[in-house]
Amino acid sequence: MNFKNAFDTISNIIFAVVAVVAAVETGATGAADSATKKADALKQLTALVTPLVPDFLRGFLPTLLGFLIDAVVAAANKQGFFTKSAGA
Repeated sequence: MNFKNAFDTISNIIFAVVAVVAAVETGATGAADSATKKADALKQLTALVTPLVPDFLRGFLPTLLGFLIDAVVAAANKQGFFTKSAGA
């Protein structure tokens, strides 16, 4: 894998994380609490991203994706992107 391919793969993974987090956070999946939302996003992202990463990184994927999910949600919350429900 050369640098351009690696960069393209990383870009695709980040795009997938943002798209899936947005779908989960806006209620498209029906998840209610934050732990369920994160688990749902992690499950969807693992299925999407696993084919893109080399075998030696697959063991780290849940940790890496969990970190990226948290980072995207934190950044979006800081900017007021997601609205909080009355019970949240």
